[in-house]
Amino acid sequence: MRKKLFCILPNFECCKFLISQLKNIGVSEKDICVVNNEDSSLEDLHKVTQLEKTELAHGIKLGISVGCLAGLLGGILAVVFPPSGVIPDDAEFLLIITTLTGGFFGGLVSALIAADRPNHILEDCHNAIVNGKTLLVLNIPIRHFDDKIALIKAYQPEVKLVTS
Repeated sequence: MRKKLFCILPNFECCKFLISQLKNIGVSEKDICVVNNEDSSLEDLHKVTQLEKTELAHGIKLGISVGCLAGLLGGILAVVFPPSGVIPDDAEFLLIITTLTGGFFGGLVSALIAADRPNHILEDCHNAIVNGKTLLVLNIPIRHFDDKIALIKAYQPEVKLVTS
């Protein structure tokens, strides 16, 4: 399992230095993304993806969870109180179908809604980015999370860290 670490750095040069140090200690390039103001070039660094810019991942997880629960409850109601004249032969199959259908539609609807909502952490860091600071987004395994935070603070003491 991985966790996101957001580092607000004073400028792009500090960001490049920190990225080189992180690569030296084994952080993969695919786990590093950078957000900078519109004026600055990111050179060969990765930009944040649409999945990281929006609340899409969170929305899909929440939608599937709520949809599955609603589908399961609907299936239970259909089994316990069947419509007049209908006798469900295979209650387990009905519960599985209603749960999966609810999860699918819940995930779909939530994905459509969450795709337009900006990531709340990026939104909080927006003023710093506009003022010329650079945001470094790291995707770090949870077991190494505290070690990486200590190393980042050692290399860049002026960094501001935000976790998701």
